[in-house]
This record gives sequence, C-alpha cells and structure tokens, in this order.
Amino acid sequence: MSEDIVYSIKKRWLPVYIILLVATIVLMLGLGYLYLKSGSTDYLSSILLVALFAAYIAWSISKVIRIKIAPRKLVSLVKCTHCDYSEERNYEKGDYVFKNLGQCPKCSKGRLYISGIYLKGGEEKIKEKIQPLPLLRIFSSIKHL
Repeated sequence: MSEDIVYSIKKRWLPVYIILLVATIVLMLGLGYLYLKSGSTDYLSSILLVALFAAYIAWSISKVIRIKIAPRKLVSLVKCTHCDYSEERNYEKGDYVFKNLGQCPKCSKGRLYISGIYLKGGEEKIKEKIQPLPLLRIFSSIKHL
C-alpha cells in the first residue's frame, strides 16, 4: 500500500520537477550568454554547476515516469465455523469481517463467515537487488588487505 502513496506523491510533484528543469535550462543559457559577452571564467563554473543540477532533475523526472504499480484486487476470505473449509472470493460491496454468509457447502453444519478482507496481487514485481557502489567495493577490499 505504501507504494501507491509514494506513486501518487511523486506524480503530484512531476510538474514541479518539469518547471525546475526548464528554469535551470534558462539559467544555464543566461549564464552562457553572460560568458560570451564578458569572457569571465566564473560563468563557466556556474554553468557546470547548473548543468549538473539540471541533469539530476532530468534523472528524477525519468524515475518518476518509469514508476509502475502492479495491479491488485480486493479479496474476501470466507471460512466455515465447523470444518476447515475456506475460500477466497472477489470483494463485493457490503462485505465486512465476520459477516454471516449462510451454511457451509462442505459440511452443512457450520456457518460461513468472512474472516478477512485484504489486497491481493503485486507480488510478481521483481525487486531490484541493491548492490554497493563500485567505490565502496574498492574500499571494502582495501580493508581486508
């Protein structure tokens, strides 16, 4: 569920990212114009810093656009009070936990009730393995020497 919240927050911030990217590009062009007019090398270092910031913003925008949320569905878990019968069924409007659904089709002695309602799906998403940065690998190999 937290992935959905992160997704909605990042999508809400997408226009802000785009405005920042456009503003940094305009700033970079302005600094380039000032460099051409004055010839001062101070403007070149400023252009480099602004270009790095613009690259970071563009990278952030690409990450927001690539976010995909796996489809999920709401499921009700139905159980019997007498035997071990249980089944999952699609959630229907009006379902709630401990709702009585009638007699058990397996034993005909117990009553069916909803024991849980939950989201199902999204497990097929492959989680990326987090690997250390190459620089960290180098430092860890130096420690072992």
